[in-house]
Amino acid sequence: MFKTITTSTTTTAHHFKTETYPEYWYLFARKVVLMNAVLIINLCMKYNRPYAEIDKRTKAQKRADRIMAAQERKTKVRSDVFDRRSLECEQNRSLDYDNVVIYVTCTDGMQPSDEGHLMVYVIKNIPPEFTDLPREEILPQQSTSSDFTIPIVVTDADTATTSLSYAINCEPSASCPFSRTTTSTGADIKTTVDFSTIQVPAFDIHVTVNDGDTTVGSNVLSVYVENINDIPVFANAESDLKIGVEENTAVGTLLYTYFTTDLDSVDVVTYSWTPTTNSYFDIDSASGQISTIAEFDYDNLFYVGFATSFRFVVRATDTKDTATTTVTISIVNVNDVPTLSNTHYVLNDTENVGETLLSSPNIDASDPENETLRYIGL
Repeated sequence: MFKTITTSTTTTAHHFKTETYPEYWYLFARKVVLMNAVLIINLCMKYNRPYAEIDKRTKAQKRADRIMAAQERKTKVRSDVFDRRSLECEQNRSLDYDNVVIYVTCTDGMQPSDEGHLMVYVIKNIPPEFTDLPREEILPQQSTSSDFTIPIVVTDADTATTSLSYAINCEPSASCPFSRTTTSTGADIKTTVDFSTIQVPAFDIHVTVNDGDTTVGSNVLSVYVENINDIPVFANAESDLKIGVEENTAVGTLLYTYFTTDLDSVDVVTYSWTPTTNSYFDIDSASGQISTIAEFDYDNLFYVGFATSFRFVVRATDTKDTATTTVTISIVNVNDVPTLSNTHYVLNDTENVGETLLSSPNIDASDPENETLRYIGL
């Protein structure tokens, strides 16, 4: 406790001026001490560290705490990308193209034994590039085979060309006649069918290429089919025409005539049918007329087990494309008239009484169909 000190002007042991220290000086000093104590306590509470802990930590512990806090601040920058234990980039995470610095500290839990940093250089992927993909191709319908090739050339500065993958999509997709094969310089688009069967005037082929990281495209190749032939169309043919012709019809009788239309006015349509071998009917290749070429008897065919009905596939072709239909021709049985061996018979008998049975005239008659005959007197 401070006291008021009074000194004498004759005293030589103390070089104080003779004066009296008032009581308020003691009160001021006490207030300063209390303010400093409160400030220290507030700082400890602000950093969540109890006041008692500051006094307990050694100098080495304080140094270790400072180093650990610094390392945490450094590694926190990239902790969302790298696993700090294995230094492996986390799955499905992409890196920026900038370089990444990783600070590494080896510690025994108390104080660091060594520290350093790892520089990671992130190399930007260079996507593949189409260097030769035609924008369009014109393919003649009648001369394009099933192995026609359209080459696609692709380059990639950081990926082997053979490691690239390609995909194509065709519009319209329902009748797409193209496929894809990989080559040493890119890919080939190949036709898969003979184009003479193609009736679609154009196709758009969408091509994409992927180097494992980046997909480029789609780039579009338009294929135009040139000089598409119009198929002949039967104008008067039913789906399965049926014709009946009576037996014993005269040779050369016209049974039916086919008519076709063709939008290609310069095309000449010819007709044929299968089977081509038969003994009774024929189709004219130029006119499409069906006629009889021989006489035929239903009974002679039927009773010996021969066919009386014939089915044909009729074809109309313009030398490029062919239309087909079917026809069935049946021989119709007609009742044959019985025949008499004689046309005049004479009966001689003696005069007798009425209702007497006369002698038989021996009438000789036959029927081609072997039907039972009855005789009627007129």
